[in-house]
Amino acid sequence: MTVLDGFRGLNPQDGLFLRGEHLAAIQDYSRALTSALATASGTGIVHGLDVWIDDKDLLISPGLAISPRGRLLLLGRVVRISLDDLPALPADGYWKVEVHWASDTSGSAPAYGSLCADECADGGSTIRPWRDEGVEVRIVTEVQPGFDGVSDARLRGNWLSSAYFERERFSGQPWLVPGVPDTAIPPLRSRDWTDGTPVPDERGVPLAVIYTAGRSADSGYRVQLWTARRLVDGPAAHATWRSRLAMRPWSVFMAQILQFEAELVETFDESVGIDGADIRDLGDAHQTLQAMRGLFEATDRFINGVQNKSVRDRRDFNELAVVRDEVAASPLARAPLPAVFEFLGFRELPPAGYLTMGDLEKGVESRTKAFFGAGVDVRIRHLRADQIADEVLAAQHRDRIPLRPVGDPPPKVDVLIPSEPTDKATLKTPAYGWAAFVRRGPEPEPAAAPPIETTDVGVYIVEDSDFVAQLDHFPEDRLDKIEGSLTELIGTLRYPKGEWEYPGSDVAERMLAALKDRRALGLLAFARDDGPLAASRAGLFGISLDSGFELPVLAFHPRKLDAIVVVAQPSD
Repeated sequence: MTVLDGFRGLNPQDGLFLRGEHLAAIQDYSRALTSALATASGTGIVHGLDVWIDDKDLLISPGLAISPRGRLLLLGRVVRISLDDLPALPADGYWKVEVHWASDTSGSAPAYGSLCADECADGGSTIRPWRDEGVEVRIVTEVQPGFDGVSDARLRGNWLSSAYFERERFSGQPWLVPGVPDTAIPPLRSRDWTDGTPVPDERGVPLAVIYTAGRSADSGYRVQLWTARRLVDGPAAHATWRSRLAMRPWSVFMAQILQFEAELVETFDESVGIDGADIRDLGDAHQTLQAMRGLFEATDRFINGVQNKSVRDRRDFNELAVVRDEVAASPLARAPLPAVFEFLGFRELPPAGYLTMGDLEKGVESRTKAFFGAGVDVRIRHLRADQIADEVLAAQHRDRIPLRPVGDPPPKVDVLIPSEPTDKATLKTPAYGWAAFVRRGPEPEPAAAPPIETTDVGVYIVEDSDFVAQLDHFPEDRLDKIEGSLTELIGTLRYPKGEWEYPGSDVAERMLAALKDRRALGLLAFARDDGPLAASRAGLFGISLDSGFELPVLAFHPRKLDAIVVVAQPSD
């Protein structure tokens, strides 16, 4: 069966009276093929289309994107939009910048051979011969419930990006994890595993989100590129099935890392002057927080120490008290000292990321743990730089990292230090200046302990009234006779092979019960190999009998078996 309802193009032949509809068919055929190939490549940004704020204007750079329907969105020049023209925000609202496909005709040319009369719509004498394609920039408003409740300017950016990524995860309709908290997961057999990828709609391509630093525009504007921006990442079917199977598409994974790095840079730019401190990396931030906490505590102790005493210069005292009160109002005055990420406004991190680290040799473990805080289980690992790239990529599908987790256990994070030397000469460097972090993956099950080799030592009683007379000389034939007639087995002591520590007292208790009115005269230790070890075992067993005096111990090896023989005086 042949079905010819796919692409349609012109079949040119001699004798065809070429008309405008034929040329349009040529163009439509070419556009349909291009859109199909672009759809297979995936939607998102190809290059350019950066968004930033310059004074009171929003600017977008030239670039190329692909829409979900496979339309090529080419912006050929810088676009400037006044921030005053942004639509009003609803409660909990922010703006999203999108580009959509747009086209129009232009130009003017005479119309020849037209069948239209002068009263036709185009006048019958001129036409618009050119078709121009480009983009339409739209600023749309979206709502994220709870956003207005985040009044602290330091927290709003990280809160919005975290909520946006979570909403994006939910919109992918995951099958293997809850879509919303505390909901049951339907049985997998109820899912349609033959369900095809839906036909893409004509949505625009997001470039960035814009939000206000406070609850109103008077507080200023902030731009986040990677919260909404996604790079081209293959056909829509890839993203659809990855989302359903609780996997994170590569474009979303990369966007989360890049958004974190951009937030970190912006935060450092705004925090460089914490009381004039030179903060170049997270290590400097940690040291600065410690120094400021120490300054506050020292000031507080001084104020408390002198406030009830006579002060010569009351003005200096009052100024110092004002400083103390100002510091006390800052987050640094809280106990315990806040984690660096918490102080900088982060409450959630991507599953992997990179940190600027100046000196990786001094206190790296305590410093990096201080970045994440007590609510995160941090482990330091030293690797080669190329190995770290593999570890980061392995975290693609893992959950984001909450810095204030609820419940137990806490998130586990590995901080990866590129300190292992490289064996490639062109990659040698005195210092990398960075480290990475990843949410820890599955840890290997601990290897089962190898089975412990044991030696079973039987404990016997023999009666021999002449034992004392034979201490200095024990005839071989008599020893063979004793070894061959051991029948009264009291119990067995199981020792780890090569060990002598006494393994228990229950056999000794049974031995004491078996002796009754008989008195132990001595101990014979039989061993297949190690005579001294056998003597130690027999000696400790003799002590456990609590005989009240030291029993003589004779060790014999090599013998046919491992045994401890208690020689007892026959009962009357």
